[in-house]
Amino acid sequence: MGKKLTIVFALFLFVGGLLAQGPYYKPYIWKANEPITVDGVLDEWNYNFHWDHNQGSMPANARCHAWFPESNEDKSGYLMLMWDDDYLYFAGNVMDDVPGVIPAPGWRADCFEIYFGNWDIGPNKPWPDYVNGTSKMWPDEDDGKWALQITIQWDAEEDTTEIYEFQSLRRSIESDETRMVGKMWDDKLGYIIEGQIKWSELVSPKGNTFELHEGMYIPLATTLYDVDEWVDYDFDGYSASHADHNPPSGIGPGYQATEIRGVRPGGPFMQSCQPYIQKAPGPVTLDGNFDDWGYAFNLDYNQTAFTDTARCRGWFPLDDYDLSGKQMVMWDDEYLYFAADIMDDVPGVVVGSGSAGWRNDVMELYIGNYDQGDFNTVPHPGSGYTTDLYDSLEMQLSLTWDSDQDTVRIWNWTPLNRSLASENTTLFGKLWDRGEGYIFEGKINLAEIADADEYARTFNFADLVGGIVPFNASCWDVDEWVDYDFDGYIEDKAGAHSGPAYGGGDSWHGARIVGKSIFAELDWLWENYTGVEEQPELGPKAFTLHQNYPNPFNPATTIAFDLNKSGHISLGIYNARGELVRRVVNHEYREAGAHSLDIDMSDLPSGLYIATLVQGSLRSSSKMTLLK
Repeated sequence: MGKKLTIVFALFLFVGGLLAQGPYYKPYIWKANEPITVDGVLDEWNYNFHWDHNQGSMPANARCHAWFPESNEDKSGYLMLMWDDDYLYFAGNVMDDVPGVIPAPGWRADCFEIYFGNWDIGPNKPWPDYVNGTSKMWPDEDDGKWALQITIQWDAEEDTTEIYEFQSLRRSIESDETRMVGKMWDDKLGYIIEGQIKWSELVSPKGNTFELHEGMYIPLATTLYDVDEWVDYDFDGYSASHADHNPPSGIGPGYQATEIRGVRPGGPFMQSCQPYIQKAPGPVTLDGNFDDWGYAFNLDYNQTAFTDTARCRGWFPLDDYDLSGKQMVMWDDEYLYFAADIMDDVPGVVVGSGSAGWRNDVMELYIGNYDQGDFNTVPHPGSGYTTDLYDSLEMQLSLTWDSDQDTVRIWNWTPLNRSLASENTTLFGKLWDRGEGYIFEGKINLAEIADADEYARTFNFADLVGGIVPFNASCWDVDEWVDYDFDGYIEDKAGAHSGPAYGGGDSWHGARIVGKSIFAELDWLWENYTGVEEQPELGPKAFTLHQNYPNPFNPATTIAFDLNKSGHISLGIYNARGELVRRVVNHEYREAGAHSLDIDMSDLPSGLYIATLVQGSLRSSSKMTLLK
């Protein structure tokens, strides 16, 4: 952004194996859908996993033998990785009060380090302790296993870069194909790096190489180091590993099982980025400091993140400086938390009040309280919000901070159409130091949503872990108080405010509800989990309605579903108008486990139908096509 950055965090998380205190969710690396341009502009990195390094996200023991920065302004930042068949790509965005220092010569520098292995360790280990059951920590084996350490550093004064392989060859690997660029933030209080490493230039002494493929889980760790002086230099940094085992020592505690993902799925915008809402690692303090938000998912708003269909009826900002930024959402048993970090040339403007002032500098959330099954399933056909199911809640939330009056507004448009702001439901806002953007951080008390509705409908996120709730989000901007212009970004098609399937389309998509990041519990894991034994195969980890098979069908099909706990369920079939046409199961008790039912629909006409499974507050739907 070129401004003094408040570090925000992102993470696309995979539902990993259940550990003793689980589930914990693990890092991943997307495959790039096209080659990355190495130019120091991070416009190709939206919605990627961030390896966060800051005061709040590092557990107590992850302090690299007490080399811990004094504050985030001294040193903090994040690293991102992508891959394709030719390259490993990397990018970093770092706040640093004395940025880009490399003592000559010296490995203690302003740098990122990446430590990773080339073999599949499987999803159920937070880290691999050993290789082949031995204590050999930097393998280069006859069976092909190889691990290495790479240092990535940029010298701001000399404007030089270095990509250096410490393990196992101790050599610079920069070339025409393996290279990087670095550049200062505009205010000189941090730096950006971006680069690529050619896979074919990584070859071990035994001839081992890297060949990644979708579905692998490789051992991987990262560190961020800082030095502020050229000669008698101080040295500190962050390491996501135990103080008794630094990643430079080789494969061991701190190396997480990192998923290698393929290219993001095709389809409408939000299905492609597959967001999640994680459980907060602890109570969130509303102070405009995002230390509490390590590894939360970032909803990105900028010129490059959006497809042509995601431009809100042509209300599209002129450039990123007019409007761009990030929004995050988390949950716990009491609250839905939200935060935003927005660049805006005229920040924090609120026009009018109540229902007369909906065109504001505002973030909006659109969310449902049930499991829709997958990212591709529209919760129900047609426009509008659910009104006929007493246990279902779909709502639109408007989150606004007025920088001129220093007032806040948390408004629920549907179904309540009233302010929710209270002592427990509130937000905190502040301008960036140079006034070219704003930050806010807030929370919505879930009980206050329920108390306001005659059906006491609310959100129980703990019961939804592993599921995908209906979800969408937007970011709006107004720069004038009377004759105001109005533009913004919306995650896919315009019309999300009109309900999950505005105009019969896909105006809402989904967000996975997940537990804490594995990084939030590393202290506990280091003390209680060896990472050597595989976890036992447990029963279903989530309430899931599977796609019927066959599909399309004529006239019979099978509907399968998993229950992660016993209880009463209902299963109904609805037509494209949302009308119930077959009650398959009516509030009947079923044990936890896998189930399937054969359905005959010979009495019904050809067309699109929707199967909906309900258990308590959980709900999952799936489209079915009958062809006669």
